[in-house]
Amino acid sequence: MIKRLLTLSAIAFAALPGVAHACTQPETSQPFALLADTADYWLAPGGSFESNSAAWTLTKAAPVDDNEPYFVHGKGDKQALAIQPGGQAVSPAFCVDSRNPTLRLFARKSGLLGGLKLDLLYTNSDGRYSERTTGYLLQSGLTGWTPSPLIDLAAAMPPGQMAKGDMTVRLRFSAGLESGGWAIDDVYVDPFKFD
Repeated sequence: MIKRLLTLSAIAFAALPGVAHACTQPETSQPFALLADTADYWLAPGGSFESNSAAWTLTKAAPVDDNEPYFVHGKGDKQALAIQPGGQAVSPAFCVDSRNPTLRLFARKSGLLGGLKLDLLYTNSDGRYSERTTGYLLQSGLTGWTPSPLIDLAAAMPPGQMAKGDMTVRLRFSAGLESGGWAIDDVYVDPFKFD
């Protein structure tokens, strides 16, 4: 039912007159296929955290020699991003529109308790800077790298802004102050494709 509502909303959105989709759709792959998720995704800028990746803005965070165990971005990958308690990591800016509704990544928590908050950062069409919380990853008692559930970006995007066609956003991951930090790797966006 939810998928159908999203589809109907997307079709209605596509039919609005004057709506332009300026975002260029990056190349997609199926990085989570080994985990029974055959959706297409594109890698967020710098989302593999390899040395040749686009730089993120880091506070109490740094790339480390580690990688999620499935090597979904590439067999030669060797790095992930470690975020210490109270630390933050902000992605480079990228274009999103109604066709990019969800996000997925790998995460690992050191320690038993804690959360990792994800915010969407953007500038409104009137020039005001805004932040909206998109979701939380919580320590589930599992150890090691685990794939996140789908994180709903569309719910955090302002509908009036999206009606104009597209917007530039950044992602901010913020680790809680609980002992033990987080590590994240392979941050992917799931595009909704109109067929």
